[in-house]
Amino acid sequence: MTSIYVALVSDQLLPNLIPAMMEKPSQVLLVASDDMVSKGLPQRLQKILKDQGIGSEVRTGLPSAGLERIRDYALELASELTDTSITLNATGGNKLMSIAFVDVFKNLLSGGRLRIIYTDTAHKMIETLFPLDEPAIPLTAVLNVPVYLATQGLTYRGADSDGEQWCEKAIARKSLTKFFAREAHQLDSFFGALSGLIHGNGGRGGVFSDSGDQLTAPKQAFSKPPRGTWKKAMVKIVETGLVEWSGGTELHFNTVDAARYLSGFWLEEYAWHVVRDSGLQDVRCGVECTWEGTSKAHAPRNEFDLLAVHDNRLLVIECKTLRLDQGDHVKEQNIVTKLESLGRNAGGTFGTSLLL
Repeated sequence: MTSIYVALVSDQLLPNLIPAMMEKPSQVLLVASDDMVSKGLPQRLQKILKDQGIGSEVRTGLPSAGLERIRDYALELASELTDTSITLNATGGNKLMSIAFVDVFKNLLSGGRLRIIYTDTAHKMIETLFPLDEPAIPLTAVLNVPVYLATQGLTYRGADSDGEQWCEKAIARKSLTKFFAREAHQLDSFFGALSGLIHGNGGRGGVFSDSGDQLTAPKQAFSKPPRGTWKKAMVKIVETGLVEWSGGTELHFNTVDAARYLSGFWLEEYAWHVVRDSGLQDVRCGVECTWEGTSKAHAPRNEFDLLAVHDNRLLVIECKTLRLDQGDHVKEQNIVTKLESLGRNAGGTFGTSLLL
């Protein structure tokens, strides 16, 4: 028997998407009001389902108000669904839509072929509203970073950590990265000095070419030879092969990647290591994506330092190797505002944002 999902489309796509990805019905009917269609939400959900190998059809014209009008729409739809096994997902839509569809479908289609569910995303369960004797089903972790972003209208374009070479480099210097984080309270001035050499603070030219893709001045010099924790850090950096240094003031940056890492990108790698070591299911560092409807070639890129999806929820981490106690409240507020905006737009209701 053909299995059909009937889903009422709302601003939140996950409660409709997750059960469909879990159970892989033969067809999904996406029932949407004109408001939802104008926002492109049923079309977005249909594309995601297609990418998951699930066929769907969008039914438009669902009234947004007026119980009797909504019931009439539901009656007309229910009359078409004969000789099929129906699952009505009553999570989406507004309250009137949910009430009307549950009532109509129970009256017309309850002859052993109907199941009505509600996706309790907050408690990670699918509750069965009809028949009442069916137990709740735990949500299965079915989402990864690209699919989660797609539900929010973002197209995943790639991540630094997608590359095998990037991962190999990050793993090779994991010990150094963890050392930097562990000793950060003692190395803050060291990080500042390195950044000054790399980026040319204080009137010096820095190590990069104007395009930033070459080292034009890899040989630099501290104002005095590193001692104490600075020296310990330099020894570890040399052991990892990032620079050449013989103990004095002069040092030589070996690659563009080494200079970028030491200028602050080590913190993104630290976040990547910590989150992966914690066992989260899909972890990506240096993510780029574009907003839905923009061309791949010309769309402005949105960048995320780290994104992770675990149990169908998104974690957004923004990494900053700078001090936030220097009195520049505008700069501090801009950082927090950016993180809040990125986290809200990418994560939706079930996203979490962190500033590292």
